Amino acid sequence: MPFLLLFYPTSESEKAIAKALKSESPSFLLHTPHKPPATHTPTGEGIVGFCFPLSCQEDIDRLESSIRADPAVRAQYIRYLASKKLPNEPVSACFRLLFSHWSLYNFSLHTTDHAKACMKDYKIFTECMMEAWHGLREVELLKELAIALAAAYENSNQSLNYKRRKRSELIQTMLRQKQAR
Repeated sequence: MPFLLLFYPTSESEKAIAKALKSESPSFLLHTPHKPPATHTPTGEGIVGFCFPLSCQEDIDRLESSIRADPAVRAQYIRYLASKKLPNEPVSACFRLLFSHWSLYNFSLHTTDHAKACMKDYKIFTECMMEAWHGLREVELLKELAIALAAAYENSNQSLNYKRRKRSELIQTMLRQKQAR
């Protein structure tokens, strides 16, 4: 029995979940928590169609395309940026409010790593941030972006190590159970 999707899947994982759910009955969906439609933050600020912090690179690419295509979306994003950073707060400190560490995993500050996208090529990381945070120079912004990327990479690695450790513990437990039989 077909059903109406109550959210717009944005990332590849959400698309896979939506595809898997299409075969389920509507009663299953009534008891399944799902991500609400990405619209605004609780205070009414934000950008229609985006839920911050952005959770994957696809969301970042979608936001970049949106701000390049529509000046209204660009203005919304700049207002949102301005509302998130306190006057004396460094850019790197408020970055976690905008982007998850997983969304930044495939980015680098410079193009030396061709497997990663260059942040300098994205207006959401450069022009919009300098416009939102008046007085911020490009040199300062690049230093802050480097700090934010380093923090995101460190957080990703800690998360991966945690998952590896948990997986290893699970395998060891399973092996012990097999040996006990």
